[in-house]
Amino acid sequence: MSVPMIIKPSVVVATAVADSGGNFSTTVMLTEHGTYTITATGATSGVTATQVVRVVAASTDGNAAGSGTTGNGSNNNDLASTGIDPSVLVWSLIGVGALAAGAGTVVISRRRSRQNAEA
Repeated sequence: MSVPMIIKPSVVVATAVADSGGNFSTTVMLTEHGTYTITATGATSGVTATQVVRVVAASTDGNAAGSGTTGNGSNNNDLASTGIDPSVLVWSLIGVGALAAGAGTVVISRRRSRQNAEA
């Protein structure tokens, strides 16, 4: 039986300076597979924000900058497809065409019925 495992690395403390809106940015390097919890606490406000990050493939060269060409666990530099599948677009167009054909048939049928009733 396989059970998911959460790796709890040692605690790393980093400091970042927030702007007037409370926004900040810092770099964190995660080189091992696993689930990490990143927590930020305001020094003055005490407000805490937490984000869970799951690393599914560690970088082979130690550079996990997240640019899409490194740190993705593959050597061919391909990015994941995040757009719509082309077949969905084709079937959507076919569906819209069928709906328009059905609506056109109803309109023509009613028009002929009215003409026959008036004659």
